[in-house]
Amino acid sequence: MSKLAEKKPLVSLGKPKANVATLAAQNDGGKAPKQDQKRLNVNIDSPLHNRFKIAVVSQGKDMSKVVTELLEQWLKDNE
Repeated sequence: MSKLAEKKPLVSLGKPKANVATLAAQNDGGKAPKQDQKRLNVNIDSPLHNRFKIAVVSQGKDMSKVVTELLEQWLKDNE
């Protein structure tokens, strides 16, 4: 009997946190976050989220970039 070749995994999991961000970015069609960036999670009403997403997508923009621009403007006005 011949010995079956040992199967190697298709994907190496490596460091879970790094892979989660990379896989999420690939799923969204975007780029993986840079090392010097931080994630900001906020809870907003579903209708507000939907309106924001529709407006951003209709202008061909990225939600993260628009939020960053809004935060920068707010800080400019309030610091």
